[in-house]
Order: sequence, then C-alpha cells, then structure tokens
Amino acid sequence: MKSRLGDKTRLVLVAMVVAAAFVGGIVLVDLIPATYRIQPKWVRFLFVSIGFVGYAMKAYWKLRKSLVFWSIFLGFLAIHLLGIGSFFYLGAGLPLLVFGPVCAVELMAMGFVIYWILGVGPASVRMNL
Repeated sequence: MKSRLGDKTRLVLVAMVVAAAFVGGIVLVDLIPATYRIQPKWVRFLFVSIGFVGYAMKAYWKLRKSLVFWSIFLGFLAIHLLGIGSFFYLGAGLPLLVFGPVCAVELMAMGFVIYWILGVGPASVRMNL
C-alpha cells in the first residue's frame, strides 16, 4: 500500500512544518533567555551560527574527508566566532537583518576559497521531502 501525495498537499505540509519551526524558534528565543538568564543576543548568535555550520556541512559533505577542506572551514568558523562574536560581546550584537547577509557573505567567501584551492563547488542544497 503506497500513499501518494499531490504537489499541493506536499506544499501545504512543508509550509506547515516551516511555520511550526519558525514559531518554535521564536518561542525558544523568547523562553531560553528568560529561563536561563541569557541575553537574547547570544541566542540569536547561536541559532545563526548553527545555521552557518549546518549549511556549510550540507553543501560540502562530499569533501568531509579532505584535510584541506577542514582547515579552510575551521578557519572561516574561527573568523565567524571571533570576528562577529566580538560585535556581540562588545555591544548589543547585530540585528538579524544585518547578521543574515553577513553570514551569507561569509559562506560565499568560503565557497570561493574552496573552489579556488580544491576546484570543487558546493552541492546544490535541496530539501528532499
């Protein structure tokens, strides 16, 4: 017995999951600082940093056995944590509308360096649902 879903049904299901994840993220960003007395800027920094690492791992999973890839990735991660982290440590942090594009520029720069040194581009990142 196979269940076949139409494209509209899949679209509605994916939209519901994305909306639930978005609302859950907002609730976590609100609850975590209040419960554990953490400043909200650090929760924002943590979520965006996890997204940075997750996207890079998904895009370059085929290079996971390359030592050169890991040195490039860890170098960019150190720049991310120390460079952008200093904005969060010294002040109020970056607004999300600035922080998101900055992380995108970081990922593009890392992609250029990996392509320049290893000659490998990122895999297309798709959600296979």
